[in-house]
Amino acid sequence: MRVHGRYGLDLEPTWPRLWALLPETLRADVISARQAYDSAARLAGWALLYAALAVLWWPSALAGAAVLVTAVARARDAASLLATLVETAVDLHLTDLAERLGVRGGEDASATELGRAVAHHLADILRDRDGAAGHP
Repeated sequence: MRVHGRYGLDLEPTWPRLWALLPETLRADVISARQAYDSAARLAGWALLYAALAVLWWPSALAGAAVLVTAVARARDAASLLATLVETAVDLHLTDLAERLGVRGGEDASATELGRAVAHHLADILRDRDGAAGHP
């Protein structure tokens, strides 16, 4: 949300291209944060299984509730870190992406102007690709 507000940029078409330019250390941090989020989601799944077992054995409801509280806390932390890392990647490397795509924002272009120029360029690429895909 902050990326769109600051740069006028939709991450869906931008992220794969930006990812290709990220340094290995930042990539590793993003991967690690995503894995932490995935782990929290798996833990939430276990909480649901414990809750289902409560039909047969009521103490498992307590275990399920405790595991769910832990999973939610871990998911929030992991999502916050992941969002921060994605925002950092955009903050530090959007200019590199714009240069690689041949998008010129001008020397005194604001972050929003540069982001919108990149977004417009990517929309053109995707529109051309989708149009070409429909015609053999």
